[in-house]
Amino acid sequence: MLRKSEKQLTDEDKDVLVCLFSHSPCLKMAYEFCHELTSIFDMKLSKSKGRRKIGQWMQKVRASKLHCSTVF
Repeated sequence: MLRKSEKQLTDEDKDVLVCLFSHSPCLKMAYEFCHELTSIFDMKLSKSKGRRKIGQWMQKVRASKLHCSTVF
């Protein structure tokens, strides 16, 4: 359910996610970053624009409160 796109989520899935995210704000943040990265890969971008977008995404993740991202 965490990897499903917004369109693929059922109402029940959405309710479960709301409950999960209320208990773990870090999980919500990771979920949102994951989907942002997926959306970058889904864009039709040149190689240089794609690298720039991913670089911007990485900076955003590094600046967040998530500590699991320090391996970039």
